[in-house]
Amino acid sequence: HNGLRSATRETSFVHAISSAGVMYTLTRNCSMGDFDNCGCDESRSGEAGGRGWVWGGCSDNVEFGERISKQFVDALETGQDSRAAMNLHNNEAGRRAVRETMKRSCKCHGVSGSCSIQTCWLQLADFREIGNFLKVKHEQAAKIDLEKRRMRGGNSADNRAAIADAFRAVPRTELVYLEDSPDYCVR
Repeated sequence: HNGLRSATRETSFVHAISSAGVMYTLTRNCSMGDFDNCGCDESRSGEAGGRGWVWGGCSDNVEFGERISKQFVDALETGQDSRAAMNLHNNEAGRRAVRETMKRSCKCHGVSGSCSIQTCWLQLADFREIGNFLKVKHEQAAKIDLEKRRMRGGNSADNRAAIADAFRAVPRTELVYLEDSPDYCVR
């Protein structure tokens, strides 16, 4: 964690993919019954989902995975500077990537396999798919230029408000960075 104090586009990806990985693992383990205090998300079970299908089955419990991973991963950021704000933003983008890539899986029911109705649930995508999703976000990452904003010296409340305003302008699904990357081909 201490080696990631740069604020480049690559650092933003590392934070997002790490946060997504923690959420993914917790969610998967929860749905598999590895924890006493959680299991499948059955909050929509029995509700009509669309034409010819209803919610049921064992949806992956992303609420649990998100809540616990946020407590665990975001706790590593103790500062209130722009780098900490960037890391927290990218952690959230990683968690949102897990949600946005979830897939609906269904099972047919009916006389002689007629599939007159389907039971469907939400399932985590393969982690490779989440990584590919975040790779696109990495390529489209937004640079936040705090130099253009009026920043005062130190870690004042005014600075924290300016930092918060700068990050609020970027959707929480997008990756952000503060510094241009070095040329990695040069030693």
